[in-house]
Amino acid sequence: MISTKRKTVLIRTFVMICVSAIALASMAVVAFPQDETPEEPSAPSTIDIITGLLDDDTAALVYNADTMKVLVITSGGTVTRTLPETDEPLEIRIKAFVESMEALDPLINFQDEAYALYQILIEPVENDIAGVSRLAIVPGFTLRKLSFAALVSDRDETNDFMPRPRFLMDDYAVFYAPAMSLLADSLALGTSTNLGGLVLGNSPYPGGFSYLKVAPLEMKAVTAEIPGAVMYEKESATEALFWDELGKGGISVVHITSHSVVKTGNDTSSRILLAGGDGQDGNLTVDEVLYSDMDVNLVTLSADRTALIWSGSGGFPGAFLLAGADSVLAPVWTIDRGVTAVFMEFFYGNLTDHDKAEALRLAQQMVIDSEVEKGYRRLAHPGYWAPFVLYGSYK
Repeated sequence: MISTKRKTVLIRTFVMICVSAIALASMAVVAFPQDETPEEPSAPSTIDIITGLLDDDTAALVYNADTMKVLVITSGGTVTRTLPETDEPLEIRIKAFVESMEALDPLINFQDEAYALYQILIEPVENDIAGVSRLAIVPGFTLRKLSFAALVSDRDETNDFMPRPRFLMDDYAVFYAPAMSLLADSLALGTSTNLGGLVLGNSPYPGGFSYLKVAPLEMKAVTAEIPGAVMYEKESATEALFWDELGKGGISVVHITSHSVVKTGNDTSSRILLAGGDGQDGNLTVDEVLYSDMDVNLVTLSADRTALIWSGSGGFPGAFLLAGADSVLAPVWTIDRGVTAVFMEFFYGNLTDHDKAEALRLAQQMVIDSEVEKGYRRLAHPGYWAPFVLYGSYK
């Protein structure tokens, strides 16, 4: 027998697929989170809902890289723009860009590819988004590995070594949704009234994974910034404890610092590693999250590539959102652990006075500026500060 909870998730996922299928008619397009089809909006009612929920400071960009179209949604209405053709497939350009981000090689000038991607993805809609300060991105499958914050709108021509160009995040706070239906859901959310936080990770890992040396610094800094937060690490950071604490309720923020194994499209093998015991194996999988139920404002996954989305569940971001989390902060790339510890302290500190998208944007700028007074520009490289992206509610 299928549990009520599981039925709810299956029905919601099925509705997402059917809504798109009705609008796309004979077009063979699979929804959530495959590329949407902007020129024939997949569910006019969803578009109308999004339009009504957007404030004057926010615009939504819904991409379909297969057709090279982008649907722009603002509080004033919608418009579809055509993206410029590229000499090579967009997937190849993004792959090269991501590889340069993860390599963190200061001798490789990241500006050219970041600027080229800006010209392809943002320049065609610059006039449409003029005047807003916040962008909601529905990337689709093709753009799922891209952190839009790292795109370059104006190159730094004075410094070939460690340049500081103008990034998209200098002008816009950015957040994401796996699909338009979830964007509508997230825009309708208010702010959480839950109190307390759960910080856990750096567990003993089987299979050759070692302890994360910088994890205690990150976890302690995060715990200090979250009112009422409790921290569990090493042997006490079990999967069983994770589920038990969520079941009790009253938690606003969950922060996990851990190793991860992400296999695109595989909900049972993609996992975040915690300690086992008490009937749990320590593998927190996408599948388990998808069929769970939680009421939290923010889930932060400080674990490599856990922001990658795929069709069906939507990966960890989609699974946590469908399970009831308002927002998910996670990286699309591998992360530098030392810089991440600093970044997290900035991010959570900013939440006191800012919404999550703005807190993220400011934390990214603060990481870049943290070495300037020492005469360094190393951290201007987006590979250090841009991996983390925010899915779900920006509030």
